[in-house]
Amino acid sequence: MAATIFTAEPALPEIQIANNVTLDNAACGDWRARIRQDVVSEGAIARFTFTGRLSTQCQEQARYYSVLAPQVYAGGLFRVLWGELGGQLHGAVREGFVPRGATLVARQESPALAELVRDINKYSNNVMARQLYLALGAATFGAPASTEKSERAIRRWLAEKGLDVPGLTLENGSGLSRNERISARGLGNVLVAAWRSPVMPELIASMPVVGVDGTFRRRIRNAGVNGNAHIKGGSINGVRAIAGYVLDSSGRRWSVVCLINHPKVTNANAQPIFDALLQWVYSRSEKGATRPLEQPLREPSSGPTTGQSPSETE
Repeated sequence: MAATIFTAEPALPEIQIANNVTLDNAACGDWRARIRQDVVSEGAIARFTFTGRLSTQCQEQARYYSVLAPQVYAGGLFRVLWGELGGQLHGAVREGFVPRGATLVARQESPALAELVRDINKYSNNVMARQLYLALGAATFGAPASTEKSERAIRRWLAEKGLDVPGLTLENGSGLSRNERISARGLGNVLVAAWRSPVMPELIASMPVVGVDGTFRRRIRNAGVNGNAHIKGGSINGVRAIAGYVLDSSGRRWSVVCLINHPKVTNANAQPIFDALLQWVYSRSEKGATRPLEQPLREPSSGPTTGQSPSETE
């Protein structure tokens, strides 16, 4: 008999899961909306209870949660990995600065930035996005990392590129913020500048391909835009957004941004809007076409901020 299985990766003793989800034969669709998760934190323990229904057509799915304090997560993860190697670890994690004269025991080199960005964008990894944001500040202004340094690094980079991003507000870098803001025009300007940069191929390759992979692998089935759009999505309560590039049916590429802010917006009522927009851009004719990315960029006109940044990636 088929059954649902919920597991945490890595399997930490600090994470406890109660699975009350049942299976049915409905279309997979927006499977997240059909499952409810309740989390109760008690000290260093986080207890998940999952309820609802999941289609047998969904196969294996994954979601990211951040429910443990950084010290608890780091200590639990290190203890599990150390135990797998046959060791034992006692004590607790303490925060602090590396003392002067400390001896370097081991060094772990990071994968190339292009590899990290691909994992972040394809599967919307908020934790990795936050770490990359902090790394930018430390690399620009020196350790230790801080959000203040990272914001300064971003704004200096934008100024050096001559990019106009009106209304930009940065807080934690991962999108998990109610304060972060960006306008649709500002985000579009960044996308156009990225298209003309030396790292354009790496950036576009990191984005989910609509109808093919990543968080957009099940979107717009059997439509012409499938396989012809690289789109990143974002969501939090009251906000849904997409941004990226679409290769239209005439072989021209366009940058696309759509931000929806409304207390009642959900994946279910936002997705048809996004799908229709992407399909329209893909199918548009020469008549009425204004400026594909291959043509020179005109100076943007001034105007009000038109959107809010997504505050949690899908």
